Amino acid sequence: MNEDRRKKLKLAITLLDEAKSYVETEKEAEQESFDNLPENMQNGEKAEAMEAAIAQLDEAYGEIENAISSVEQAM
Repeated sequence: MNEDRRKKLKLAITLLDEAKSYVETEKEAEQESFDNLPENMQNGEKAEAMEAAIAQLDEAYGEIENAISSVEQAM
């Protein structure tokens, strides 16, 4: 792999790291919102939607980590 391609892939990794950070920040914010729900609301529809969103964001975070790892291995 030539140096130009490596530079572009390093940029891709930087952008993926940034995306990972955004996903983590929003997942934590959603988790905090869920945790601050009154107990009587933590079993309702809204709470279920929040938990689903948290799980999806967690999965997205892991997928981004996998993508970073794959790009690094390609380099």
